[in-house]
Amino acid sequence: MSVNQEDESLSRILRKNVFSIQTEMHNPSVIEQFGQLDEKEFIASIDLELTCWEGEDGPGNFSEEMEVIEIGIHLLRADDYRHVKDFQFFVRPTERPELSEFCTKLTGITQEDVDSAAPLTDVLPELLKELPPKQKLIFASWGSDTPALEREYQEKSGTQERFIDPRFINVAVHFRSRYAKKGGIKKAFDALGMKQEEPVHRALPDAISAVRILKELKLTPLDAMVSNDKSLRDRIEQCKKECAEKLAKRNSMDVSKAEQLLRLVHWDLRVAREVIKLTRQ
Repeated sequence: MSVNQEDESLSRILRKNVFSIQTEMHNPSVIEQFGQLDEKEFIASIDLELTCWEGEDGPGNFSEEMEVIEIGIHLLRADDYRHVKDFQFFVRPTERPELSEFCTKLTGITQEDVDSAAPLTDVLPELLKELPPKQKLIFASWGSDTPALEREYQEKSGTQERFIDPRFINVAVHFRSRYAKKGGIKKAFDALGMKQEEPVHRALPDAISAVRILKELKLTPLDAMVSNDKSLRDRIEQCKKECAEKLAKRNSMDVSKAEQLLRLVHWDLRVAREVIKLTRQ
């Protein structure tokens, strides 16, 4: 077997063991509509700005009446986080179209910005046309921006059709699983000793900030896709053990050495070929 054939064989082992677990945990209709996770070539880091009002007990009294007023997307390659393109759209709220003074001061978004924009029912379909095909795309956000966006769209359009792959990457979950800290994205940057993208409370800079946190956590896109909850992470660890046993047998080495090498891979398939080289040293 040639080196290249051996590389491809190891990559297949990694793909099979990781993605067979992930796809078991999702509705077959989701997989049919949005594809397998190993088909994903792009990550769209997304952030929303919403209508908001100053409450009696202080700022930040958010409610179910909030509507999207800005969408920012930072599009990257899923194999190495290489930047592809940025998108920014203002959205006109329709239930409470007048922005509060608090909202304008917080975000810097003006009444003129949203008055001249299209409503969400027009913006979202046009935005999705600009992005890669849904079978090739996975979303990421700090929190649950993706389902919130789709929920508002469905309520306003009267449809139950899904537009966005529900298997999104919740960056906050990954950060809190490491640091056990509550709070928003600013606290995450403070904990990591990093400076947040500016201006804050704007959709595109915050979308960029979310990806920077994933990078700082040294999570490959594949790590982030498949490890959003503890039960899945536990099962992945079992798969890593099985992969290590296969790798050790294939290369006549100790299982402990194989496990060490797989930890270096971090499930990044582009790095998988480096494992082969390491096993020969």
